[in-house]
Amino acid sequence: MPYRLVIQYCETALRAAGGDLTPALVSDLCTMQARAYARLGDQQACHAQMTRSESMAGRIRVGEEPDETSYVQPGLVETQHSEALRQLGDLAAAEEYASEAVRTADQAHLRGQVHRYAGLAIVRAQRGAVDEALEPAREMLERVRGMESGRLHDRVRQVRGALAGRSSEPEVREFAQRADAELGLGL
Repeated sequence: MPYRLVIQYCETALRAAGGDLTPALVSDLCTMQARAYARLGDQQACHAQMTRSESMAGRIRVGEEPDETSYVQPGLVETQHSEALRQLGDLAAAEEYASEAVRTADQAHLRGQVHRYAGLAIVRAQRGAVDEALEPAREMLERVRGMESGRLHDRVRQVRGALAGRSSEPEVREFAQRADAELGLGL
């Protein structure tokens, strides 16, 4: 099972390096484990890794991190933890993390902003708050405009599906049409 391999590889890296890994890298590896545990449905292990990741994220000092960990920007941990909690079905907590990730979105690169807004839109749609999901969905669509990325296109498809699957209101139809037109999805 691939999720077990993710857990194993991350733990191997953490143990092999001992205390030589930077806080950003440890945080990222723990977050990967948390998401893998969430995919396996192991809530306790997921929460343990989330706690470990958050602890290390609090120790990140940007000037002391190597360039290779520059992707671990403010809000990345929250974005990933929101996804893990969503996988576990804890939508209230997932929305809290997603909202925090959006609050720090201006500190992220444009691709990261797309993921943050997409995550919040999906969680809100899954909670049944389609009207509240439309705002971050529209923000996501504004940011993704003109980007050529299969991964980002997949996120737009996820948001579109989450909204369209829960409502046929005119605003949702309009969003779906805009998403289709912007990305040429032809859905």
